[in-house]
Amino acid sequence: LSSTVSGNKILDLVRLDASDLTLVKQNGKIVRVEREGYVKTILRDQSGTLSGLVVTTNTGSITKTLVYNSDGLAGYTVT
Repeated sequence: LSSTVSGNKILDLVRLDASDLTLVKQNGKIVRVEREGYVKTILRDQSGTLSGLVVTTNTGSITKTLVYNSDGLAGYTVT
């Protein structure tokens, strides 16, 4: 997402009640959310734990990778 995208547009992109939204499931879990010009891919490790998200729009993509320790979520990186 670029800095020119408004906050309202970002909120609109992630709404799950939109009629033009497609949810892609695998083994009962959502793995991708699709709308025109927007795809969010949900990444999981072999145990099924959320490991990251990739948001792709017409203008580019952002990857958020989650890092865990023994206490749970320790942080994340964004590229």
